[in-house]
Amino acid sequence: MTDCNSAYETCQEDLTEATASESVVDKYDLVESCSIPGAAAFQTAIDTVDSIPEGASWCVDFDAAGSDGEFVLVLEDGSTYRTCVAYGWSKTISCDNDQLMCGDSDNDQTGYGGQQGDRLVAAMVRNDFKHPDCPSIQDECEPWTGWWQGRFEMFTGLGSEYSQNVCVNTLNGGHIRFVEQNQWVNTCVGYAESYSVVCPNDRDFACSKMVDGLLVYGYPSDISKMLASALQQQDLKVHPQCAGLL
Repeated sequence: MTDCNSAYETCQEDLTEATASESVVDKYDLVESCSIPGAAAFQTAIDTVDSIPEGASWCVDFDAAGSDGEFVLVLEDGSTYRTCVAYGWSKTISCDNDQLMCGDSDNDQTGYGGQQGDRLVAAMVRNDFKHPDCPSIQDECEPWTGWWQGRFEMFTGLGSEYSQNVCVNTLNGGHIRFVEQNQWVNTCVGYAESYSVVCPNDRDFACSKMVDGLLVYGYPSDISKMLASALQQQDLKVHPQCAGLL
């Protein structure tokens, strides 16, 4: 009996580890080279940001594609976080909107220091300090609109620290993810704009409503409450009834 119990516990541990590995996407990216520019635009930009983690500092990766460089936040322990915000010592520096968040996106330029700073402010709402509209992540982590964020907060009582870190993997039918500092968590909750869209059979998330015997994505209230259940889990922000879908 002892051997059976031991084997069962080992199996449970293996299952937990396997589920966890499917539930998270590692997104940490170590920046090898980062410098502090002497241009006034740099100081103006970082002064625009009211609050950053204690002991953190700013630098620029001049090897980043898309502009003169990319703002990087360096935490006290030396870990580095790309913001996806373009740096330019002059407002007229060319900036590729398909790669970085440009301060003056209308003119494909980095813009004034204050404009660059405004982009940094928007980036700081995310747990990973990357701008929510960063072009390179939209397919896999598209941010919720302000309308959806507001409905989520209204239906669940959870704050913007949750809603602003929600995004959707649009490549696999609408799997809601939660942005953490070094990873994205697949919450096992499905999302669609229309409540009556029938959920695909081949999916790795749960759907929150049934209509005429078929699972559909559900109303904003259904999706929000299901997501809230996932986000309030202690260890891993995955819905407790995911039932092996991941």
